[in-house]
Amino acid sequence: MRVIKLLCLTLLALAIASGAFFWLRDEPPSAEVQAWLQQIQARPAQSAAYLFLAGLDAPPRHSPAALGESRLRAYQSWLAQHGPAQGFTPAPQAQLALPAGAAFCAIEAGACFASLRQRQQELPALLAEHAALLGRYRHFLRLDDYHTLSAPGMAEPMPPLPYLMRGQQLLSLQALQQALSGNGPAALALLAEDQAGLRRQLARADHLVLKMGLVSMLNRNLEWQVRLYRQGWLPRPAPIAPLSQAERSLVAAMQREFLLGKVMLENLREEDIPALLEEASLLFEYKPQMTINASLGLYQAIGQGSEVTPAGFAQLLKLGSGPQVPYTGLRNRIGNILLSIANPDFVDFVGRVMDLDSKIKLANLSFQLAPGLVGAEQLATLADAGNPYEAAQRPFLDKQGRLCFEGPLPQKDFGRCVQL
Repeated sequence: MRVIKLLCLTLLALAIASGAFFWLRDEPPSAEVQAWLQQIQARPAQSAAYLFLAGLDAPPRHSPAALGESRLRAYQSWLAQHGPAQGFTPAPQAQLALPAGAAFCAIEAGACFASLRQRQQELPALLAEHAALLGRYRHFLRLDDYHTLSAPGMAEPMPPLPYLMRGQQLLSLQALQQALSGNGPAALALLAEDQAGLRRQLARADHLVLKMGLVSMLNRNLEWQVRLYRQGWLPRPAPIAPLSQAERSLVAAMQREFLLGKVMLENLREEDIPALLEEASLLFEYKPQMTINASLGLYQAIGQGSEVTPAGFAQLLKLGSGPQVPYTGLRNRIGNILLSIANPDFVDFVGRVMDLDSKIKLANLSFQLAPGLVGAEQLATLADAGNPYEAAQRPFLDKQGRLCFEGPLPQKDFGRCVQL
């Protein structure tokens, strides 16, 4: 009898141990996860463009590249000692003055262009004052090896994008100065230089924030070309090519976003998340690698969706074939919660990139029209005027006199309109 009891207790203990092992065990990294991580790790270890951009705000007579390299070394050294889950605060450093004032209004804003036209006398002094930043901006546009060198983490240092955007505004003001003084070809050459450089960087950008910043900047470049041409201050610009697949693609940016998400999910137990989620234990109801494996599909779907044409993207939205939040089972209840709330709506970012093709098409259509006022009669004469999202749709004039296209998502910063 005792033998039977002992045997029963042993079997029960084994069953409990097996059940606990099954419940607590995590998954290994999936083959697809490993493939994505290998692609990230295989990228170049050097990038002059990254270092230059990282130090774009260096003080006068200091090297942006040297400052960028110093910042990268400081972050890498801290990361090696503390890991990616803790906060990193870079040492304070002197910076180049960031241009500010009414001359740096957003060109797409209602009264901005009209106010800038009245500042012709101010432009030479303004451009001379900020010549260093303008020169740095133009140098960055010519670099062709951009690749983010900093490892993704909770406190990864961001490039000084406000300086990059101010640099573009300075170049645009220089083009305006040339146009107002009657040198339209020189103004057009500056804007063409800006556009070519932005598209070069857009095709290589592997950081989501930088990619979206470049999208906004190319949007503004197109707005400047159209506005100056409509005033009769530029010669007719050459037709602008639609975005290439590399310029549209968010695959590299999604790979970095996935790697950042992986870092956060792996280090979740080191944070004070149980109190935040009102959960008693992450040990029994959270499987980090299972959650990471399941999250990959969300990032892959966005990357793949960004590489189709605008018409293909609109069709994907109609079919409702966007990324679906996966479910990983009862053993990973907290992971399921995180999968449902931790990923931003990347579809909107894809839409902003896709809208650039509408903006390019509208800019080309505006170049078909002679400068001056435009009415329905002139619009009817436009050739090849189909919407990139839906070829049967033609552009329309909105209440503010902008030439616009419809689109599948709400537009940002008038991304599907140009001012006539």
